[in-house]
Amino acid sequence: MQPWRYIIAWLTGFLLINSHMWYIVEIALFYTLFFVLFRFVKKEWLATLLMGIAIAAFTVGSLLLGHGMFWFQGEWWFNTSFVFFLGILFARHKNGIMECLRRFYAFWLIAASVGFVLLYRTTNYFLQEYSYYTETETGMGYADKFRCLGVQLPMVIVFMLLIILIGMKLRFKNPVMDFLGKISLELYLIHNLFIDILSFIKGSAMYCLAVVVCSIIAATLLHRLDTIIMCKIAKKPVPAIVWPTIPWRETLATIRLKIRLCFQYTRRHPWKVTVNIFRTVICIGLCIMALYPIYTMFINSTRTSYSIIHGGALLPEGHFFENYRYADYYVNLGTNADGSSSTLYSAIAYSCIITGGNCLLATYFGSLCAYGFEFYKFKGKSFLWKCVVASLMLAPIAGVVGFLKVVIALHMYDTCIPLILMGAATPATAYFMRMYLRTQHLNEMVEAARIDGCREWSIYNRIILPVIKPAIMLQIIMTFATSWNNTIYQNIILLDTRKKTIATSLLLLVGNNGGSSNPVVYTVLLLMTVPPLVVYIICSPGIMAGVTLGSVKE
Repeated sequence: MQPWRYIIAWLTGFLLINSHMWYIVEIALFYTLFFVLFRFVKKEWLATLLMGIAIAAFTVGSLLLGHGMFWFQGEWWFNTSFVFFLGILFARHKNGIMECLRRFYAFWLIAASVGFVLLYRTTNYFLQEYSYYTETETGMGYADKFRCLGVQLPMVIVFMLLIILIGMKLRFKNPVMDFLGKISLELYLIHNLFIDILSFIKGSAMYCLAVVVCSIIAATLLHRLDTIIMCKIAKKPVPAIVWPTIPWRETLATIRLKIRLCFQYTRRHPWKVTVNIFRTVICIGLCIMALYPIYTMFINSTRTSYSIIHGGALLPEGHFFENYRYADYYVNLGTNADGSSSTLYSAIAYSCIITGGNCLLATYFGSLCAYGFEFYKFKGKSFLWKCVVASLMLAPIAGVVGFLKVVIALHMYDTCIPLILMGAATPATAYFMRMYLRTQHLNEMVEAARIDGCREWSIYNRIILPVIKPAIMLQIIMTFATSWNNTIYQNIILLDTRKKTIATSLLLLVGNNGGSSNPVVYTVLLLMTVPPLVVYIICSPGIMAGVTLGSVKE
């Protein structure tokens, strides 16, 4: 840590930026206190304890001051302050915490996602029902303030855990990110200045671009100034600016050599070069075709209806949050007899519950069915497998009537249970998993486990599942996407508007007149793609990482 850097950055930034930017003051105070405690308190655990007590006292004190025009008045001063102390604890025990997160990554990711959604909804409810702004002539309303803080602080903590978990899978390493990481503090402190100054610029795209460019330039200069001041204080030589040097002559010579070798290879192998060029062009075209609808959906979610009607656009226009506020209204499919109705969050939540349960059952029982057909011999095996293959030829809508009768007979109508349980009978998953098992040649492994006294259930769970992990990850991605977009059974089984899924809501929304020019439709579509994208990000590394896991040589 270099505490002088934070102090100098705060002082210089404070001279340039308006005093209403409270977070600059709070950052400087906390880092100054951090420097003093860990500099003069010899025992690290005692310094950490004192830091926690000081931040807790700061939180309680700011809460007791209520709202006002002076420093430390307002909930923004204290509703996330305690996270600073948690960051210190995380830094002290980083290795153990990260190891725990890696070992049980799926559990922590699901728990953090569900916990954040629940706490976010609870926080909004408390802020509306109680609020921090409860000062009256007869009292300060401290009980309401503590209620709001009691749910908002856990929400922030769970959100930070979710960001750490996502960051463990999504990593960006390039020179641009390294450069921005060096000036991140100055960039954070200085950007609001240009947000205010450049507000006269018309057009959201140009405004955002101008703010980013000016902020980076100013943060770079401020970082250089901080470095000079700190070196003067520490009586160290100021490091020289290292400009990137490009060896032009060597680079041009290398380019000429590569071009000459490419022409020579082309003259010797014209057919291979032609095939490679054709294949590359086809792959690029397929990538553009796959990404263009997603990019168009994102751009249209930031536009207005007038702008969409009058042509396309290549850059966002800055109306996303405005469209997002109307998304909940459009997702509402009506009102029940008791006055309740669906919301955007409830629709996404029910979609995740139904799709997640259906996906897990389909993958587990589909692979279990494939294991039984592949490693067991019993009468009627050939006929039953032919029935499984034949069921692949049937359209999903063909079994709607029979499925509905079974649901009504079991008194499960208008519930999510049948939509989840139907995943246990997925012939496509069973067929794919059996074909994958045939390529693994696991007969010797299974026989050896049986000789050693391992039970059949343990053989499947402890031996077969780790070996077929790549196929399971692929099936989770495919099954999740299929179940997420399945509106046939959801429309028939679910009547309560509160239980409607996001796919059902979007189907009705797109079917309305003018739906293609409504930016809210594209906003809902964009939000709808987030859960499948998260599932893909989580499962895609396992497809390649587990290819050789548990492999056996014949």
